Amino acid sequence: FRLGCVTAVSELTTYLLKLAVLPSIILALTVLHIFYCLVRKKSPWAERSALLGAIGIFVTSLYAALTSSIASPFQCFQHPNKRWTMKAAQATLCWEGGEHVLMLVFAMLASLFLVLVFVWIVRLVQVYPRRMLHGDVRFLNTYSFLFLRVRPSARWFIVFFLARNGIIALIPSIPNGFWQSFAMICAFACSTNVVVRVMPWKVHEANLFEIAACFIFQATVILALPFAASASDLSVLPEVALVLFTLCFTAAPLALLRWALLRACRTAKAYRFFLSHQKASAGAFARLMKISLMQQLDCGVFLDSDDLVDLTKLFSYVRCDTKSMVA
Repeated sequence: FRLGCVTAVSELTTYLLKLAVLPSIILALTVLHIFYCLVRKKSPWAERSALLGAIGIFVTSLYAALTSSIASPFQCFQHPNKRWTMKAAQATLCWEGGEHVLMLVFAMLASLFLVLVFVWIVRLVQVYPRRMLHGDVRFLNTYSFLFLRVRPSARWFIVFFLARNGIIALIPSIPNGFWQSFAMICAFACSTNVVVRVMPWKVHEANLFEIAACFIFQATVILALPFAASASDLSVLPEVALVLFTLCFTAAPLALLRWALLRACRTAKAYRFFLSHQKASAGAFARLMKISLMQQLDCGVFLDSDDLVDLTKLFSYVRCDTKSMVA
């Protein structure tokens, strides 16, 4: 849908309307939240965690799209007459004053919002262990859209994930298609190796899907890279192809091979039993049971008093490192 087909509007107005979509949605969510709380006779401020969670889901899910939309004034291409125009608005000349300068100003102001969101998420990831040690259930419920998708030990992948999406959204701002492809391949190659090394998602199949998708994307772009090269790029094409071959067809498969070997060598989980107990009434019994199981079955038994080092990894111990849970 193009607004210019309905009424005459300038490209600056169209761009400002795009920027207004996010504040409008946040305002609509806030109004709906207040209305819902009033109907249920609850305090909107007391139930603010639900509103923050809804806004957080929306912003983080569309972080790459928001970045790309805000950065559109920086995405220009050159014509044979050596003049530049915007890709999204080909009637707007780039770097020659007029509406484009105003677009750049509004783009930089809007980018401050994305920077603040990124800093806010970095801070949340930083304080997550301390909040969990204090049993802050409200914090976990409010920001579950961040922490319930990844393993506790891989919480910093959330920051990497947002940074990667933001960088990929900014790559089209590079004016040369050849170097756009090169930067895109490098970004996905780094992402592939990080995912293989950390395996961050709680759902194992999600990790495998992301690795496969990134690898297929890299291979496809590498095959198309010569067609994006101009005459001036052909001189460096062999060197770039060598670097890309190393990144995509050597680093990623080696990382996958390393992960497969580790999985093959680790035939059994670290603990056969996880003893869940109420410390005041069953602490001594749990200790006796652990000693008995280890003597009779010669297996690993998890008891929090002995084996729990980081409280934030408790659920990971149950899910990933334990065969059976005894409660």
